[in-house]
Amino acid sequence: MIIKLILAIGLLALLFYGMHQYKKLPEARRRGATVKMLIFGLAGILLIGVLTGRMHWFGAVIAALLPMLRFGVTAGMRLLPLWLSRTGGQASFKTEYLDVRLRVQTGQLSGTVLKGPHAGKTIEQLNAEELTELEQYYRERDSKSFYLIKFARKGGRFEGQQPPPPNFTNPSRDEALQILGLSGNPTREDIVAAHRRLINKLHPDRGGSDFLAARVNQARDILLDGK
Repeated sequence: MIIKLILAIGLLALLFYGMHQYKKLPEARRRGATVKMLIFGLAGILLIGVLTGRMHWFGAVIAALLPMLRFGVTAGMRLLPLWLSRTGGQASFKTEYLDVRLRVQTGQLSGTVLKGPHAGKTIEQLNAEELTELEQYYRERDSKSFYLIKFARKGGRFEGQQPPPPNFTNPSRDEALQILGLSGNPTREDIVAAHRRLINKLHPDRGGSDFLAARVNQARDILLDGK
């Protein structure tokens, strides 16, 4: 009884701490944090099963789910290219200070800090306060890095009128394919269809982003120019 009470108190404390840390994360990083919380939650359930002597029940359930898990991973790998073509890929940006990739549909930023505070760390490792510190550092030093960090910290949604983005270089053909979630040598119809799927969700009139919508349009134009 005492062990169960201690476990319950410990789990509640971890839950409150996790929710507190979750609220401090920028919107762009919350999806990844949710996955981690689910993984740690499953580990906690298994630990309770071991400590309370009920692991045989959990073991039976996990053993039954393993074949389904293997099937899910295999199917997921096969469907990944199709999923990318429907959701769009990612746009890559490299400045003197950052080497990052921006998920087109969600605005989620990933990559590495090359120069400045927290140099050598990945964007995913930084919390909201550290991202704000990085944003302020870049404000007077590099407009492109400043815009990318601000964009990520705001989850791709600026309050009020969106500030105009700096002039980034046009993507290469390979980058344009990646932005639209395409590969190889797509047909004109494939390019138009991929562009339409993305732009319908990114258009500023629907609460999307001018910046990402413009990047998607650039990718379409580059690929169509080669046809």
